[in-house]
Amino acid sequence: FDPINDTVKSLLHTRQSEYSSALPITIWAGTYNLNGRIPSALTSEDLMKWLWPVGSNEPDIMVIAFQEIVKLSPQQIMITDPEKKRRWEQTIMTSLERRPDKKSSYVILRSDQLVGTALIILVKSDMVNEVRSVEATTKKTGLKGMAGNKGAVSIRLQYHDSSFCFVTAHFAAGYNNVEERNHDYLTIYNELEFLKGKTISSHENVIWAGDFNYRIGGGLSNEFVRQAVVEKDLTTLLAADQLLANMSTQAVFPKYLEGPITFPPTYKYDIGTDRYDTSEKLRIPAWTDRILYLGDDLDLTNYSRAELKVSDHRPVYAIIRAKVRVVDRVKKDAIRKEVTQSVSLKRVRSQILGPIICDCKFEDHF
Repeated sequence: FDPINDTVKSLLHTRQSEYSSALPITIWAGTYNLNGRIPSALTSEDLMKWLWPVGSNEPDIMVIAFQEIVKLSPQQIMITDPEKKRRWEQTIMTSLERRPDKKSSYVILRSDQLVGTALIILVKSDMVNEVRSVEATTKKTGLKGMAGNKGAVSIRLQYHDSSFCFVTAHFAAGYNNVEERNHDYLTIYNELEFLKGKTISSHENVIWAGDFNYRIGGGLSNEFVRQAVVEKDLTTLLAADQLLANMSTQAVFPKYLEGPITFPPTYKYDIGTDRYDTSEKLRIPAWTDRILYLGDDLDLTNYSRAELKVSDHRPVYAIIRAKVRVVDRVKKDAIRKEVTQSVSLKRVRSQILGPIICDCKFEDHF
């Protein structure tokens, strides 16, 4: 315990506006359950419909989240094979380099994978020198933490003086398994850990993008849900959305925000078509694929989906504006010196003079 140092830190924080400024940046975040599909199943033009929506500007950071990057078979749930991730990385980078309106180049800052769940972080190449403290970690939740078929991949970084944590996750499947999904969230949130004990909550800005597998509940029938989608009655369906219901009670993602959902459910489609599931299981359409964010300096500008049809899911993306804190080191050091001298002087005076105690006695002459 160092009272002088703690006091200096506290006072320095209160004067932050004197030595720092805000730098606006844009973050593109997307999530796609690939259903094991390989990159060659998509043309570069199709992929760019998701990565580079019409009318969007060049993002500074791209957060690309995949689930089921490999087929989830019983033999594979304990093994992470990075080959598919590498192929997707190559395809993504090639597509970005070939875009006609290219102004900036991107580099893969970091990527990681847990069986079928993968996270890839791209940044503009001219940003790299200002990015530090980059780490990746994973957390298994399948088979009570023994298997990686379900779980999370997270990457953290510091850009200038603002911290970011990006998480992709694949929660428990099944229409009725709401509590299992809630438990997956809590396990990841509480137990996912970086070096030096840092957790998701250690960061100022957090973005989750994944297949959280929450369904449309409320006792709505399959026929009713499908007809509501046709009639574009999303309000009725969202009122029965399991994730929104559990967020409203703060069972999961307390204080997190999600953009308004104005697009149809993203799951489950017959591959290659616009038809919802016609298999024997006839799964009820659902918004399984979501993006949530937390941070005072994050502002969502776009939340939508792309019409890629190679999987039984549609990919989702969000465009988020952020304000990054940029510190002027010279000014900060000068203020630190000033504050330290002031605090030290007060402490010396206190030690020399000590507390002033009045031991006076008054007589009542009245």
